[in-house]
Amino acid sequence: MNRRNFMRNSLAAGLALRGFPEILSAPAPPYRVALIGTGWWGMNILHTAMESGECKVVAMADVDENQLIPAAENVEKLSGDKPARYKDFRDLLEKQKPDIAIVATPDHWHPLVMIAAVKAGAHVYVEKPISHTILEGRAMVKAARDARRVVQVGLHRRVSPHNISGMEFLKSGKAGKIGMVRAFVHYAGGPGEVTPDSPPPAGLDWDMWCGPGPRRPFNKRIHPKGFRMFLDYANGQLGDWGVHWMDQILWWTEEKYPKKVFSTGGRHILRDNTDAPDTQVASFEFESFTAVWEHRLYAGNEAEKTNIGCYFYGTEGTFHMGWLDGWTFYPADHKKPTIHQDAQLHEPDQQNIKELWADFLQSIKTGRRSVNDIESGHRSTNPALLGMLSLKLGRSVQWDGEKEVIVGDPEANKLLSRKYHAPDDGRAADPLWDHDRARADSPQRDFARHEFWIAPVRVARLKQEGSHAPAEIPASITPGGAATGAGPRRILCELGSDKFHLAATEPPGHRPADSRVDAHDGRRWPSPARRRQRGARVAPKRRHQNAGHAHDQ
Repeated sequence: MNRRNFMRNSLAAGLALRGFPEILSAPAPPYRVALIGTGWWGMNILHTAMESGECKVVAMADVDENQLIPAAENVEKLSGDKPARYKDFRDLLEKQKPDIAIVATPDHWHPLVMIAAVKAGAHVYVEKPISHTILEGRAMVKAARDARRVVQVGLHRRVSPHNISGMEFLKSGKAGKIGMVRAFVHYAGGPGEVTPDSPPPAGLDWDMWCGPGPRRPFNKRIHPKGFRMFLDYANGQLGDWGVHWMDQILWWTEEKYPKKVFSTGGRHILRDNTDAPDTQVASFEFESFTAVWEHRLYAGNEAEKTNIGCYFYGTEGTFHMGWLDGWTFYPADHKKPTIHQDAQLHEPDQQNIKELWADFLQSIKTGRRSVNDIESGHRSTNPALLGMLSLKLGRSVQWDGEKEVIVGDPEANKLLSRKYHAPDDGRAADPLWDHDRARADSPQRDFARHEFWIAPVRVARLKQEGSHAPAEIPASITPGGAATGAGPRRILCELGSDKFHLAATEPPGHRPADSRVDAHDGRRWPSPARRRQRGARVAPKRRHQNAGHAHDQ
Protein backbone atom coordinates (compact mmCIF):
# COMPACT_ATOMS: atom_id res chain seq x y z
CA MET A 1 0.00 0.00 0.00
CA ASN A 2 1.50 3.34 -0.98
CA ARG A 3 1.54 6.33 1.32
CA ARG A 4 -1.38 8.15 -0.29
CA ASN A 5 -3.65 5.10 -0.14
CA PHE A 6 -2.57 4.44 3.41
CA MET A 7 -3.53 7.95 4.41
CA ARG A 8 -6.87 7.81 2.59
CA ASN A 9 -7.91 4.40 3.88
CA SER A 10 -6.50 4.45 7.40
CA LEU A 11 -6.62 8.06 8.52
CA ALA A 12 -9.83 9.62 7.26
CA ALA A 13 -11.95 8.51 10.19
CA GLY A 14 -9.25 9.23 12.79
CA LEU A 15 -8.54 12.68 11.44
CA ALA A 16 -12.22 13.50 11.30
CA LEU A 17 -12.56 12.65 14.97
CA ARG A 18 -10.06 15.39 15.80
CA GLY A 19 -11.58 17.78 13.28
CA PHE A 20 -8.79 17.53 10.68
CA PRO A 21 -9.64 19.24 7.37
CA GLU A 22 -9.54 17.37 4.11
CA ILE A 23 -5.82 17.65 3.34
CA LEU A 24 -5.14 14.33 1.65
CA SER A 25 -5.39 15.70 -1.88
CA ALA A 26 -3.77 19.04 -1.08
CA PRO A 27 -0.24 20.00 -2.16
CA ALA A 28 2.66 19.12 0.11
CA PRO A 29 2.55 21.24 3.27
CA PRO A 30 4.96 24.18 3.03
CA TYR A 31 6.13 24.26 6.66
CA ARG A 32 8.55 21.69 8.04
CA VAL A 33 7.71 21.47 11.74
CA ALA A 34 9.72 20.08 14.65
CA LEU A 35 8.44 19.44 18.16
CA ILE A 36 10.90 19.83 21.03
CA GLY A 37 9.35 18.36 24.17
CA THR A 38 6.84 15.61 23.36
CA GLY A 39 4.71 15.58 26.51
CA TRP A 40 0.92 15.85 26.55
CA TRP A 41 0.70 19.60 25.93
CA GLY A 42 3.35 19.60 23.23
CA MET A 43 1.35 16.93 21.44
CA ASN A 44 -1.80 19.08 21.72
CA ILE A 45 0.05 21.83 19.87
CA LEU A 46 1.49 19.45 17.30
CA HIS A 47 -1.90 17.90 16.56
CA THR A 48 -3.25 21.40 15.97
CA ALA A 49 -0.38 22.09 13.56
CA MET A 50 -1.21 18.91 11.69
CA GLU A 51 -4.90 19.85 11.58
CA SER A 52 -4.02 23.12 9.85
CA GLY A 53 -3.14 21.25 6.66
CA GLU A 54 -0.08 23.45 6.17
CA CYS A 55 2.50 21.58 8.21
CA LYS A 56 4.59 18.46 7.87
CA VAL A 57 6.16 16.98 11.00
CA VAL A 58 9.80 16.28 10.17
CA ALA A 59 11.42 15.80 13.57
CA MET A 60 10.79 15.38 17.28
CA ALA A 61 13.15 15.69 20.24
CA ASP A 62 12.83 14.62 23.84
CA VAL A 63 15.28 13.51 26.50
CA ASP A 64 12.78 10.84 27.54
CA GLU A 65 12.28 8.00 25.08
CA ASN A 66 9.21 6.95 27.06
CA GLN A 67 7.54 10.09 25.70
CA LEU A 68 9.36 10.40 22.38
CA ILE A 69 8.68 6.95 20.96
CA PRO A 70 4.89 6.89 21.46
CA ALA A 71 4.64 10.51 20.30
CA ALA A 72 6.48 9.73 17.06
CA GLU A 73 4.36 6.62 16.55
CA ASN A 74 1.24 8.73 17.01
CA VAL A 75 2.35 11.13 14.28
CA GLU A 76 3.08 8.25 11.93
CA LYS A 77 -0.32 6.72 12.66
CA LEU A 78 -2.15 9.97 11.95
CA SER A 79 -0.24 11.17 8.89
CA GLY A 80 2.02 8.41 7.57
CA ASP A 81 5.02 10.68 8.14
CA LYS A 82 8.00 9.28 10.00
CA PRO A 83 9.58 12.16 11.89
CA ALA A 84 13.25 11.84 12.76
CA ARG A 85 13.78 11.25 16.47
CA TYR A 86 16.39 13.01 18.59
CA LYS A 87 17.34 13.07 22.23
CA ASP A 88 19.19 16.36 21.86
CA PHE A 89 17.40 19.38 20.38
CA ARG A 90 20.76 20.77 19.18
CA ASP A 91 21.17 17.81 16.85
CA LEU A 92 17.64 18.29 15.56
CA LEU A 93 18.16 21.97 14.77
CA GLU A 94 21.53 21.37 13.14
CA LYS A 95 20.47 18.45 10.95
CA GLN A 96 16.82 19.18 10.16
CA LYS A 97 16.76 22.99 10.05
CA PRO A 98 12.96 23.16 10.48
CA ASP A 99 10.86 26.09 9.33
CA ILE A 100 8.94 26.00 12.60
CA ALA A 101 9.98 24.74 16.03
CA ILE A 102 7.43 24.09 18.78
CA VAL A 103 9.09 24.48 22.18
CA ALA A 104 7.11 22.54 24.79
CA THR A 105 9.86 21.51 27.19
CA PRO A 106 9.78 22.09 30.95
CA ASP A 107 9.96 25.80 31.77
CA HIS A 108 13.67 26.01 32.63
CA TRP A 109 14.60 24.90 29.09
CA HIS A 110 12.40 27.41 27.21
CA PRO A 111 14.98 30.21 26.81
CA LEU A 112 17.91 28.16 25.54
CA VAL A 113 15.80 26.12 23.12
CA MET A 114 13.92 29.11 21.72
CA ILE A 115 17.08 31.14 21.23
CA ALA A 116 18.86 28.23 19.55
CA ALA A 117 15.85 27.67 17.28
CA VAL A 118 15.59 31.24 15.99
CA LYS A 119 19.36 31.33 15.46
CA ALA A 120 18.94 28.18 13.37
CA GLY A 121 16.40 30.04 11.22
CA ALA A 122 13.15 28.66 12.65
CA HIS A 123 10.02 30.51 13.58
CA VAL A 124 9.01 29.43 17.08
CA TYR A 125 5.86 28.64 19.02
CA VAL A 126 7.03 28.60 22.64
CA GLU A 127 4.95 27.65 25.62
CA LYS A 128 4.37 29.91 28.59
CA PRO A 129 5.92 30.92 30.89
CA ILE A 130 8.57 31.94 28.43
CA SER A 131 11.39 31.88 30.97
CA HIS A 132 12.52 31.00 34.47
CA THR A 133 14.04 34.45 35.10
CA ILE A 134 13.31 37.92 33.78
CA LEU A 135 16.62 38.53 32.01
CA GLU A 136 16.26 35.24 30.16
CA GLY A 137 13.02 36.63 28.77
CA ARG A 138 14.70 39.83 27.63
CA ALA A 139 17.38 37.76 25.90
CA MET A 140 14.64 35.79 24.13
CA VAL A 141 13.06 38.98 22.82
CA LYS A 142 16.41 40.21 21.54
CA ALA A 143 17.19 36.88 19.86
CA ALA A 144 13.86 36.89 18.04
CA ARG A 145 14.37 40.45 16.82
CA ASP A 146 17.97 39.84 15.76
CA ALA A 147 16.97 36.73 13.79
CA ARG A 148 13.83 38.39 12.40
CA ARG A 149 11.77 35.36 13.30
CA VAL A 150 8.15 35.18 14.39
CA VAL A 151 7.83 33.90 17.95
CA GLN A 152 4.34 33.14 19.24
CA VAL A 153 3.79 32.50 22.95
CA GLY A 154 1.22 29.86 23.86
CA LEU A 155 -1.11 32.13 25.84
CA HIS A 156 -4.14 30.91 23.92
CA ARG A 157 -6.66 32.90 25.95
CA ARG A 158 -5.66 35.89 23.82
CA VAL A 159 -7.67 34.33 20.99
CA SER A 160 -10.47 32.60 22.90
CA PRO A 161 -13.80 33.98 21.60
CA HIS A 162 -15.21 34.72 25.05
CA ASN A 163 -11.98 36.40 26.16
CA ILE A 164 -12.03 38.61 23.07
CA SER A 165 -15.65 39.67 23.59
CA GLY A 166 -15.03 40.09 27.31
CA MET A 167 -12.15 42.46 26.65
CA GLU A 168 -14.34 44.44 24.26
CA PHE A 169 -16.93 44.72 27.04
CA LEU A 170 -14.35 45.93 29.58
CA LYS A 171 -12.65 48.36 27.21
CA SER A 172 -16.01 49.83 26.19
CA GLY A 173 -16.42 51.13 29.74
CA LYS A 174 -19.57 49.14 30.50
CA ALA A 175 -18.07 47.98 33.81
CA GLY A 176 -17.20 51.58 34.66
CA LYS A 177 -13.81 52.67 35.90
CA ILE A 178 -11.81 49.66 37.11
CA GLY A 179 -9.91 50.23 40.35
CA MET A 180 -8.97 46.67 41.26
CA VAL A 181 -8.44 43.31 39.59
CA ARG A 182 -8.32 40.06 41.52
CA ALA A 183 -6.81 37.03 39.74
CA PHE A 184 -7.03 33.64 41.43
CA VAL A 185 -6.75 29.88 41.10
CA HIS A 186 -8.02 27.72 43.96
CA TYR A 187 -7.91 23.93 43.85
CA ALA A 188 -8.86 21.33 46.40
CA GLY A 189 -6.14 19.13 47.87
CA GLY A 190 -4.53 17.80 50.98
CA PRO A 191 -1.10 17.52 52.58
CA GLY A 192 0.13 14.78 50.26
CA GLU A 193 3.04 12.54 51.08
CA VAL A 194 6.74 12.34 50.42
CA THR A 195 7.77 10.45 47.29
CA PRO A 196 11.26 9.00 47.69
CA ASP A 197 13.96 9.61 45.10
CA SER A 198 14.65 6.73 42.75
CA PRO A 199 16.84 5.84 39.78
CA PRO A 200 15.58 7.46 36.57
CA PRO A 201 13.62 5.10 34.34
CA ALA A 202 15.35 3.47 31.39
CA GLY A 203 15.25 5.75 28.36
CA LEU A 204 15.36 9.02 30.32
CA ASP A 205 18.52 11.12 30.23
CA TRP A 206 18.01 12.77 33.60
CA ASP A 207 21.10 14.98 33.43
CA MET A 208 19.93 16.40 30.12
CA TRP A 209 16.44 16.88 31.56
CA CYS A 210 17.96 19.01 34.34
CA GLY A 211 19.97 20.85 31.67
CA PRO A 212 20.92 24.37 32.79
CA GLY A 213 19.07 23.88 36.08
CA PRO A 214 20.51 22.41 39.27
CA ARG A 215 21.30 18.71 39.42
CA ARG A 216 19.21 16.73 41.85
CA PRO A 217 18.22 13.06 42.14
CA PHE A 218 15.37 11.86 39.96
CA ASN A 219 11.96 11.88 41.58
CA LYS A 220 8.67 10.74 40.08
CA ARG A 221 6.94 13.83 41.37
CA ILE A 222 9.11 16.00 39.11
CA HIS A 223 8.81 14.11 35.84
CA PRO A 224 6.55 13.72 34.06
CA LYS A 225 4.25 16.73 34.55
CA GLY A 226 5.07 17.64 38.15
CA PHE A 227 8.05 19.95 37.62
CA ARG A 228 6.13 23.19 38.12
CA MET A 229 5.93 22.57 41.85
CA PHE A 230 9.74 22.44 42.09
CA LEU A 231 11.35 25.87 42.10
CA ASP A 232 14.61 24.69 40.57
CA TYR A 233 12.74 24.20 37.30
CA ALA A 234 9.66 26.43 37.47
CA ASN A 235 7.91 29.06 39.56
CA GLY A 236 4.96 27.30 41.13
CA GLN A 237 1.31 28.11 40.57
CA LEU A 238 1.96 31.82 40.06
CA GLY A 239 4.56 31.05 37.39
CA ASP A 240 2.13 28.64 35.70
CA TRP A 241 -1.53 29.65 35.93
CA GLY A 242 -0.64 33.15 37.05
CA VAL A 243 0.95 34.02 33.71
CA HIS A 244 -2.36 33.40 31.91
CA TRP A 245 -4.19 35.86 34.15
CA MET A 246 -1.42 38.44 34.26
CA ASP A 247 -1.67 38.34 30.47
CA GLN A 248 -5.40 39.06 30.66
CA ILE A 249 -4.78 42.03 32.97
CA LEU A 250 -2.08 43.50 30.71
CA TRP A 251 -4.28 42.92 27.67
CA TRP A 252 -6.99 45.00 29.29
CA THR A 253 -4.87 47.87 30.58
CA GLU A 254 -2.74 50.26 28.57
CA GLU A 255 -0.04 50.02 31.24
CA LYS A 256 2.81 47.64 30.46
CA TYR A 257 4.05 46.75 33.91
CA PRO A 258 3.46 47.25 37.65
CA LYS A 259 5.62 49.72 39.52
CA LYS A 260 5.61 47.91 42.86
CA VAL A 261 5.20 44.22 43.72
CA PHE A 262 4.82 42.45 47.05
CA SER A 263 4.11 38.79 47.72
CA THR A 264 3.67 36.63 50.77
CA GLY A 265 2.75 33.01 51.34
CA GLY A 266 4.22 29.68 52.22
CA ARG A 267 3.66 25.95 52.61
CA HIS A 268 0.97 25.74 55.27
CA ILE A 269 -0.73 22.49 54.25
CA LEU A 270 1.49 20.51 51.90
CA ARG A 271 3.80 17.95 53.48
CA ASP A 272 5.12 16.31 50.32
CA ASN A 273 8.54 16.84 48.75
CA THR A 274 7.58 19.69 46.42
CA ASP A 275 8.86 23.13 47.42
CA ALA A 276 6.57 25.66 45.72
CA PRO A 277 4.13 27.57 47.96
CA ASP A 278 0.70 26.03 48.50
CA THR A 279 -0.60 29.46 49.57
CA GLN A 280 0.36 32.74 47.97
CA VAL A 281 -0.94 36.29 47.69
CA ALA A 282 0.76 38.93 45.53
CA SER A 283 -0.15 42.57 44.97
CA PHE A 284 0.83 44.57 41.90
CA GLU A 285 0.58 48.34 42.06
CA PHE A 286 -0.05 49.98 38.69
CA GLU A 287 -0.51 53.70 38.05
CA SER A 288 -4.30 53.55 37.82
CA PHE A 289 -5.33 50.33 39.58
CA THR A 290 -4.24 47.55 41.91
CA ALA A 291 -4.05 43.89 40.85
CA VAL A 292 -3.99 41.00 43.29
CA TRP A 293 -3.09 37.35 42.74
CA GLU A 294 -4.04 34.58 45.12
CA HIS A 295 -3.87 30.82 45.02
CA ARG A 296 -4.14 27.86 47.32
CA LEU A 297 -3.78 24.16 46.65
CA TYR A 298 -6.39 23.06 49.17
CA ALA A 299 -10.00 23.83 50.18
CA GLY A 300 -11.19 24.53 46.64
CA ASN A 301 -13.50 27.54 46.35
CA GLU A 302 -16.99 26.22 46.96
CA ALA A 303 -17.97 29.44 48.79
CA GLU A 304 -17.82 31.38 45.49
CA LYS A 305 -19.29 30.69 42.09
CA THR A 306 -15.95 29.81 40.49
CA ASN A 307 -12.44 28.75 41.44
CA ILE A 308 -10.46 30.37 38.64
CA GLY A 309 -10.19 33.59 36.65
CA CYS A 310 -10.11 37.37 37.13
CA TYR A 311 -12.59 39.67 38.82
CA PHE A 312 -12.49 43.22 37.44
CA TYR A 313 -14.09 45.53 40.01
CA GLY A 314 -15.57 48.64 38.39
CA THR A 315 -17.86 51.48 39.35
CA GLU A 316 -20.70 49.88 37.35
CA GLY A 317 -20.27 46.36 38.66
CA THR A 318 -18.06 43.28 38.82
CA PHE A 319 -16.86 41.46 35.71
CA HIS A 320 -15.60 37.88 35.97
CA MET A 321 -13.36 36.60 33.18
CA GLY A 322 -13.33 32.85 33.53
CA TRP A 323 -12.17 29.76 31.71
CA LEU A 324 -14.68 26.92 31.39
CA ASP A 325 -17.53 29.18 32.47
CA GLY A 326 -16.95 32.03 29.99
CA TRP A 327 -17.49 35.54 31.33
CA THR A 328 -20.17 37.15 33.47
CA PHE A 329 -20.96 40.74 34.40
CA TYR A 330 -22.76 41.41 37.69
CA PRO A 331 -24.14 44.97 37.63
CA ALA A 332 -23.86 47.06 40.78
CA ASP A 333 -27.48 48.05 40.17
CA HIS A 334 -29.49 44.98 41.22
CA LYS A 335 -32.33 46.03 38.90
CA LYS A 336 -30.16 45.39 35.85
CA PRO A 337 -29.77 41.86 34.47
CA THR A 338 -26.62 39.80 34.73
CA ILE A 339 -24.84 39.47 31.39
CA HIS A 340 -23.08 36.24 30.42
CA GLN A 341 -21.28 34.63 27.51
CA ASP A 342 -20.31 30.96 27.35
CA ALA A 343 -16.83 29.76 26.54
CA GLN A 344 -16.01 28.25 23.14
CA LEU A 345 -13.14 25.82 23.70
CA HIS A 346 -11.60 22.89 21.89
CA GLU A 347 -10.83 19.41 23.12
CA PRO A 348 -8.77 17.92 24.49
CA ASP A 349 -8.07 20.02 27.58
CA GLN A 350 -10.41 22.93 26.82
CA GLN A 351 -8.13 25.26 24.87
CA ASN A 352 -7.95 27.56 21.84
CA ILE A 353 -4.64 26.50 20.33
CA LYS A 354 -6.28 26.28 16.89
CA GLU A 355 -6.91 30.02 16.71
CA LEU A 356 -3.46 30.84 18.10
CA TRP A 357 -1.75 28.55 15.57
CA ALA A 358 -3.69 30.13 12.71
CA ASP A 359 -2.51 33.56 13.81
CA PHE A 360 1.05 32.22 14.05
CA LEU A 361 1.03 30.94 10.47
CA GLN A 362 -0.53 34.16 9.20
CA SER A 363 2.19 36.14 10.93
CA ILE A 364 4.87 34.05 9.25
CA LYS A 365 3.24 34.62 5.85
CA THR A 366 2.78 38.36 6.25
CA GLY A 367 5.79 39.28 8.41
CA ARG A 368 3.60 40.99 11.04
CA ARG A 369 3.93 40.47 14.79
CA SER A 370 1.82 37.63 16.13
CA VAL A 371 -1.07 38.26 18.52
CA ASN A 372 1.03 37.08 21.44
CA ASP A 373 4.48 38.02 20.24
CA ILE A 374 7.50 37.22 22.42
CA GLU A 375 7.63 40.81 23.72
CA SER A 376 4.03 40.58 24.90
CA GLY A 377 4.70 37.14 26.40
CA HIS A 378 7.76 38.52 28.17
CA ARG A 379 5.75 41.34 29.72
CA SER A 380 3.02 38.92 30.84
CA THR A 381 5.55 36.55 32.40
CA ASN A 382 7.38 39.29 34.32
CA PRO A 383 4.73 40.07 36.97
CA ALA A 384 4.60 36.40 37.95
CA LEU A 385 8.39 36.21 38.18
CA LEU A 386 8.49 39.43 40.20
CA GLY A 387 5.90 38.01 42.56
CA MET A 388 8.05 34.92 43.14
CA LEU A 389 11.12 37.11 43.53
CA SER A 390 9.38 39.18 46.22
CA LEU A 391 8.28 36.03 48.01
CA LYS A 392 11.85 34.73 48.11
CA LEU A 393 13.18 38.08 49.35
CA GLY A 394 10.43 38.58 51.92
CA ARG A 395 9.89 42.22 50.92
CA SER A 396 8.36 44.41 48.23
CA VAL A 397 10.28 45.53 45.14
CA GLN A 398 10.03 48.65 43.01
CA TRP A 399 10.13 47.76 39.33
CA ASP A 400 11.47 49.96 36.54
CA GLY A 401 9.78 48.24 33.62
CA GLU A 402 11.53 50.33 30.98
CA LYS A 403 15.04 49.44 32.13
CA GLU A 404 13.91 46.09 33.56
CA VAL A 405 15.71 46.56 36.85
CA ILE A 406 14.63 46.65 40.48
CA VAL A 407 15.21 50.12 41.83
CA GLY A 408 17.82 50.50 44.58
CA ASP A 409 18.05 46.82 45.49
CA PRO A 410 21.24 45.03 44.32
CA GLU A 411 20.28 41.85 46.16
CA ALA A 412 16.96 41.68 44.34
CA ASN A 413 18.59 42.39 40.97
CA LYS A 414 20.75 39.31 41.38
CA LEU A 415 17.55 37.26 41.22
CA LEU A 416 16.72 38.58 37.75
CA SER A 417 19.00 35.83 36.45
CA ARG A 418 20.60 32.67 37.77
CA LYS A 419 23.76 30.70 37.20
CA TYR A 420 23.50 27.90 34.70
CA HIS A 421 24.78 24.42 35.31
CA ALA A 422 27.33 23.43 32.67
CA PRO A 423 26.42 20.59 30.28
CA ASP A 424 27.98 17.21 30.88
CA ASP A 425 28.41 16.14 27.28
CA GLY A 426 31.30 18.34 26.16
CA ARG A 427 29.07 20.50 23.96
CA ALA A 428 27.90 24.08 24.25
CA ALA A 429 24.74 25.96 23.48
CA ASP A 430 24.99 29.61 22.50
CA PRO A 431 25.05 32.00 25.45
CA LEU A 432 21.86 33.84 26.20
CA TRP A 433 23.47 37.19 26.44
CA ASP A 434 24.74 39.66 23.84
CA HIS A 435 27.42 41.62 25.67
CA ASP A 436 26.75 44.78 23.72
CA ARG A 437 23.33 44.59 25.40
CA ALA A 438 24.41 43.35 28.82
CA ARG A 439 27.88 44.52 29.74
CA ALA A 440 29.50 43.46 32.98
CA ASP A 441 30.21 47.12 33.72
CA SER A 442 26.51 47.62 34.41
CA PRO A 443 25.84 46.94 38.10
CA GLN A 444 22.31 45.73 37.48
CA ARG A 445 23.58 43.44 34.70
CA ASP A 446 26.45 41.86 36.59
CA PHE A 447 24.98 38.49 35.67
CA ALA A 448 26.82 38.73 32.35
CA ARG A 449 29.98 37.03 33.57
CA HIS A 450 28.39 33.67 34.33
CA GLU A 451 25.23 33.13 32.31
CA PHE A 452 26.64 30.78 29.68
CA TRP A 453 26.27 27.17 28.79
CA ILE A 454 29.92 26.37 28.05
CA ALA A 455 31.53 22.94 27.91
CA PRO A 456 35.16 21.98 28.67
CA VAL A 457 36.04 20.98 25.12
CA ARG A 458 34.95 24.34 23.78
CA VAL A 459 36.90 26.24 26.41
CA ALA A 460 39.99 24.30 25.33
CA ARG A 461 39.35 25.40 21.75
CA LEU A 462 39.04 28.95 22.96
CA LYS A 463 42.52 28.87 24.41
CA GLN A 464 43.94 27.66 21.11
CA GLU A 465 42.10 30.03 18.73
CA GLY A 466 42.31 33.44 20.21
CA SER A 467 43.57 35.84 17.60
CA HIS A 468 41.40 38.41 19.35
CA ALA A 469 42.13 37.24 22.87
CA PRO A 470 44.24 39.03 25.47
CA ALA A 471 47.84 37.91 25.76
CA GLU A 472 47.07 35.88 28.86
CA ILE A 473 43.97 33.81 29.42
CA PRO A 474 43.31 33.16 33.11
CA ALA A 475 43.47 29.48 33.95
CA SER A 476 40.47 29.92 36.22
CA ILE A 477 37.99 30.01 33.35
CA THR A 478 35.70 27.06 33.95
CA PRO A 479 32.67 25.50 32.29
CA GLY A 480 29.50 27.35 33.19
CA GLY A 481 31.20 30.59 34.09
CA ALA A 482 33.83 33.13 33.17
CA ALA A 483 36.76 33.96 35.35
CA THR A 484 36.89 36.90 37.68
CA GLY A 485 40.55 37.55 38.41
CA ALA A 486 42.06 39.56 41.20
CA GLY A 487 42.67 42.56 38.91
CA PRO A 488 40.27 45.34 38.04
CA ARG A 489 39.03 43.68 34.85
CA ARG A 490 36.71 40.77 34.26
CA ILE A 491 37.22 38.41 31.37
CA LEU A 492 34.02 37.62 29.47
CA CYS A 493 33.35 34.96 26.85
CA GLU A 494 31.55 36.01 23.69
CA LEU A 495 30.37 33.23 21.41
CA GLY A 496 30.11 34.09 17.75
CA SER A 497 28.78 31.73 15.13
CA ASP A 498 32.14 29.97 14.78
CA LYS A 499 34.38 30.64 17.75
CA PHE A 500 34.81 32.26 21.14
CA HIS A 501 36.37 35.67 21.67
CA LEU A 502 37.57 37.23 24.88
CA ALA A 503 36.97 40.87 25.69
CA ALA A 504 38.14 42.82 28.71
CA THR A 505 35.79 45.30 30.34
CA GLU A 506 35.96 47.63 33.30
CA PRO A 507 34.55 46.47 36.63
CA PRO A 508 30.85 46.94 37.50
CA GLY A 509 29.84 50.51 38.24
CA HIS A 510 32.45 52.20 36.02
CA ARG A 511 31.19 55.02 33.79
CA PRO A 512 33.81 56.78 31.66
CA ALA A 513 33.24 60.28 30.40
CA ASP A 514 33.78 59.20 26.79
CA SER A 515 30.94 56.79 26.07
CA ARG A 516 28.42 55.88 23.46
CA VAL A 517 24.65 55.47 23.68
CA ASP A 518 23.46 51.86 23.51
CA ALA A 519 20.96 51.65 20.68
CA HIS A 520 18.69 49.28 22.58
CA ASP A 521 17.79 51.33 25.60
CA GLY A 522 19.66 54.64 25.70
CA ARG A 523 22.08 53.76 28.49
CA ARG A 524 25.67 54.80 27.88
CA TRP A 525 28.52 52.34 27.55
CA PRO A 526 32.23 52.84 26.87
CA SER A 527 32.96 53.33 23.19
CA PRO A 528 35.34 50.90 21.42
CA ALA A 529 37.82 53.78 20.92
CA ARG A 530 37.78 54.59 24.62
CA ARG A 531 38.23 50.95 25.53
CA ARG A 532 41.26 50.71 23.25
CA GLN A 533 42.77 53.74 25.02
CA ARG A 534 42.48 51.81 28.28
CA GLY A 535 44.28 48.84 26.79
CA ALA A 536 41.27 46.59 26.35
CA ARG A 537 41.12 44.47 23.23
CA VAL A 538 37.97 44.91 21.21
CA ALA A 539 36.60 41.90 19.36
CA PRO A 540 35.72 42.60 15.71
CA LYS A 541 32.10 42.93 14.71
CA ARG A 542 30.44 39.60 14.14
CA ARG A 543 28.84 38.87 10.83
CA HIS A 544 25.27 37.59 11.03
CA GLN A 545 25.12 35.00 8.29
CA ASN A 546 21.48 34.30 9.08
CA ALA A 547 20.34 37.91 9.09
CA GLY A 548 17.12 38.86 7.42
CA HIS A 549 14.84 36.25 5.90
CA ALA A 550 17.51 34.03 4.41
CA HIS A 551 15.81 30.99 5.92
CA ASP A 552 12.30 31.74 4.65
CA GLN A 553 11.01 28.95 2.48
